[in-house]
Amino acid sequence: MRHWRPILALALAAALALAGLGCMAQPHASAAAPTGRKDFRAVWVATVYRLDYPSQATADPEVLKADADRILADCAAMGMTAVILQVRPTSDAFYPSEYYPWSRYLTGASGLAPEGGFDPLAYWVERAHALGLELH
Repeated sequence: MRHWRPILALALAAALALAGLGCMAQPHASAAAPTGRKDFRAVWVATVYRLDYPSQATADPEVLKADADRILADCAAMGMTAVILQVRPTSDAFYPSEYYPWSRYLTGASGLAPEGGFDPLAYWVERAHALGLELH
């Protein structure tokens, strides 16, 4: 049990070494990069336990839209270029799926869809793009 620290240190050193090799190759890659390329400045939006989105468990599309609008506007105001939205927090989904139930973190009950066929992910994509943000 006491040997985990050297193993962890070795793994960290290997990861840093590999990261350094990637940085060394970058000058050659940047010469071929398009001139209009922008920085990637992103914010992670956590949905598990409703840490960031939504503010409350609800099936009401207007509340879900208002929460998304607030977060996306804040990201744009901070100069972010992208938003990384967690859409599958715990083997469930924030979008319609044949395979995964609607998330309990979204509507309050697993499998309960938002009202009126509202698709939160499609809304996030549309609004993010309208603000000039990428959505991942």
